[in-house]
Amino acid sequence: MKIMDEQGKVLFDSAGFFKDRHRTMKATVEAAVQEGVVLKGADLKGADLAGANLDGAKLRGANLEGANLAGATLVRAKMSDSNLTGADLEGANLKRADLRRAGLEDADIQKADLYEADLTGANLKGADLEGARAAAANLNGADLSDADLRDADLRMVNLEGTQAGGAMMRGADLTDADLSGFDLKAASRGAKVLPDPDRELSDAETEHPARPATLDETNAALEKAREALDKAVKENGLLKEALDNYKQADLEMDQGKELEAS
Repeated sequence: MKIMDEQGKVLFDSAGFFKDRHRTMKATVEAAVQEGVVLKGADLKGADLAGANLDGAKLRGANLEGANLAGATLVRAKMSDSNLTGADLEGANLKRADLRRAGLEDADIQKADLYEADLTGANLKGADLEGARAAAANLNGADLSDADLRDADLRMVNLEGTQAGGAMMRGADLTDADLSGFDLKAASRGAKVLPDPDRELSDAETEHPARPATLDETNAALEKAREALDKAVKENGLLKEALDNYKQADLEMDQGKELEAS
């Protein structure tokens, strides 16, 4: 089986590596990677590479549109400028992978490991990154518009200049992330953001700091809570009284029936 680029140039031929019955595209690509073959611009559109071991793969500019890479290992893979539109990368290991300017629009990247991956300028529009582990990844200038980032680990991530209009971020952890120029308001609310305690306050925070509650406001809130508690206790007491009366009436009815029977 051969791996070719989009111009038809043969990049790797697996002839002699396997018996015919084992000559699958997955095995062919794995063999090429193990041999250190440069697969720049490889045409792997729609390829089934689920669970493949592609650590260190040289796939710059490769066409992996719609490819199945679920559970694949791509540690330190070179995939800059590659086309992964609509690809399945669920649970894939992409630690320290080079995905600069990669096209990942509408890709399924749920629960993938993107630790320290470089996604500078990547197109992740509409991508599903729910539960992804992307701590310390570089997303500088990436497009996350309409992406699903719920429950994603985005600690220490570089989001400088990232677009995120319409992105879902409920439950995402942005602790110590670089949010310079990142419009969190454009994304849906719900992300956990714990800013660096050593950072300088913005002009808005300096001019309009959060005002602590006054003593009168605190007392008023406590009084309101006390009234609600008293009401609940009173209602509970009335309910208990009604229940006791019902039990007494039921007991008297049973005693009356016993007297009539005797």
